[in-house]
Amino acid sequence: MSPRPEDDDLVIEPADDDGLHYGNASMEGTSTGQRPYIRLTSQLRNATKNAGDEVRFRCEALGTPPLKFIWLKNKGPVEKSKRVKIRDKESSSRLVITQLDVLDSGYYQCIVSNPAASVNTTSVLRVNNVPDAVKSQRKDHITPRSQLLSTNTKITR
Repeated sequence: MSPRPEDDDLVIEPADDDGLHYGNASMEGTSTGQRPYIRLTSQLRNATKNAGDEVRFRCEALGTPPLKFIWLKNKGPVEKSKRVKIRDKESSSRLVITQLDVLDSGYYQCIVSNPAASVNTTSVLRVNNVPDAVKSQRKDHITPRSQLLSTNTKITR
């Protein structure tokens, strides 16, 4: 049995630990005396989508507040845009990408940190290119048969 750490010690557990990470931190406004910790409560899942689809990644963690979430794509920060939305809550963050393109394919990583440590989870997104003929079929609305006949009928004499 290892000796109990002092309050100002940094504890690094072996690789087969329980996923909890402890550290020394001074946190203004906290008087609980509780040691800071952090752990992931869910893992990102790999996804395969078609171009034009939408993907949602959710990253969840428990730990001593504040939790900070960072999203990376291929080791660089995810850039927010009209198609790329990030929504952070107290213990989770969601990344939503709409109108997927093959260029959105890559490794997506969520890093969660607090004064104790940081933890991360990674997913692979594969976006299949959809042929133009399939894209146009997906966008077409169901049209009554009589309308199709009237718009596709050509009368010749």
